[in-house]
Amino acid sequence: MRFTLPGAGLVRVGLFDVNGRDIGATSASGGSPLQETWFPAGTHDLRLDAKDLPSGVYLVRLDAGQQRIS
Repeated sequence: MRFTLPGAGLVRVGLFDVNGRDIGATSASGGSPLQETWFPAGTHDLRLDAKDLPSGVYLVRLDAGQQRIS
């Protein structure tokens, strides 16, 4: 997932199943869990490691400041 921040800020990324249950946070490229992390301004890439998740449809939500992207 790629996103761009116009300014530095706190970013929260969540992963949900189709029933809206929070099933955990995504993993950053370094493999550490990402729930809330401070990012500098600019473009960033996040990678989801889904190897331990059952097959299915999942939703990602990204909150950055006053912005929410689902």
